[in-house]
Amino acid sequence: MNHANHVSLIDKIMIYTLIYILILLIGCLIGIFKYRDLNRSSKIFAVLLFTTFFTEIIAQVILRLLLHRPNNFFMYHIFTPIQFSLIACAFFEELKVKFIIYLIPLMLVLAIILSSTIQPFDVFNSYFTNISFFFITIFTVIYFQKLLNFVTEDTFTDFPLFWISCGLMLFTISNTFVFGTFNTFFSSNNIFSSIFRYVRIFTNYILYILFIVAFLNKQSFIQPNDTRK
Repeated sequence: MNHANHVSLIDKIMIYTLIYILILLIGCLIGIFKYRDLNRSSKIFAVLLFTTFFTEIIAQVILRLLLHRPNNFFMYHIFTPIQFSLIACAFFEELKVKFIIYLIPLMLVLAIILSSTIQPFDVFNSYFTNISFFFITIFTVIYFQKLLNFVTEDTFTDFPLFWISCGLMLFTISNTFVFGTFNTFFSSNNIFSSIFRYVRIFTNYILYILFIVAFLNKQSFIQPNDTRK
């Protein structure tokens, strides 16, 4: 890759990153204004969105301004276990399946072990990420199964967790191989790294746009007798 093409790639990545940050910011603002009206699982996802936004801002500052650091991977060693914990809590609020809540401490311990041994902080935590993707996909499958069997006058699209589950399932399934091979292709400039980069970028866009749709949506939920907010 010549210098001109390299600069062009950096410019494109910056544009994609700015779009991503803008989507997160819009989601955060909508989450703040709608927070009181959100059901409990949606509130947890709003907290996740705020956490994601600030994590990505800090990660970009580290990557762009603190040039002495080779990468910002250590941020994701911290963020990914938090992300999984919040997602698990949100699904537990709606599904009340105990194994989901039991997974949280187990996954936190696993994250510490992996970050302390085979994938330290200067390496992307692909093992933990893909294990969390596996369980998140299971959460979405359980949710869709319960939603299909739930007797209600509301349509599927009235349930905010339906939208978020669609985004999560698309993201986890699409990116399992992408993140699993991240440490192999991250520094490469070949067709595979380009394809994986665009898969990651655009599934991120879709995921967080669906968060926004969920926040703006009617707040139906599977536990109809639980009116807590």
